[in-house]
Amino acid sequence: MGNIVQVYKDSCRQEVKAPYLTHNLTSSVRSLQFCPYEDVLGVGHSTGFSSLIIPGAGEANFDALESNPYQTKQQRKETEVKMLLEKIPSDMIHLDSSMIVQVDKKGLQETIEEHNKIKYLKPQKMEYEPRYKAKGKSRGQKVVQRKKGVIEEQKREIIKEALVEKQAGNRAKEVNKHRQGNVLDRFKRKVD
Repeated sequence: MGNIVQVYKDSCRQEVKAPYLTHNLTSSVRSLQFCPYEDVLGVGHSTGFSSLIIPGAGEANFDALESNPYQTKQQRKETEVKMLLEKIPSDMIHLDSSMIVQVDKKGLQETIEEHNKIKYLKPQKMEYEPRYKAKGKSRGQKVVQRKKGVIEEQKREIIKEALVEKQAGNRAKEVNKHRQGNVLDRFKRKVD
């Protein structure tokens, strides 16, 4: 009330004669909020924010199954899934045992083909010995820098060639896709 914050202890259980804690502020109070599971009361006022420590205000023994303030990401995900599953009626959740036994042959063939298409290129070892230049230009560090620069440039060229080759293959696939059918073919009658 105004610029005074008063906290009462057990006001719902018994008659209270005096406040448990009183705190005077320099400006008027705008909002109050307890921090969950902690003995801290946040007070927002017209000149800023104050944190008041109220001994015994926090719940010491929280129920970890209901709401756990220290839960990990995995526990939070499991809780969300559990809550969603509780909303769905149990007769809607079932497994088709015939689907579990079967192997997805088409998917298996596709994965094998994709695996075989991937090119495994071992990086080629580049051998380069730089020529020694005039006085002062062939120090150890300069030689190593020139050597690294040339080797990296050769690697970049090999990578560019591989990318160009891959893009050409993708373009050929796209052209073949477009040749197979037209967008409007789906409206044609299918002949059995």
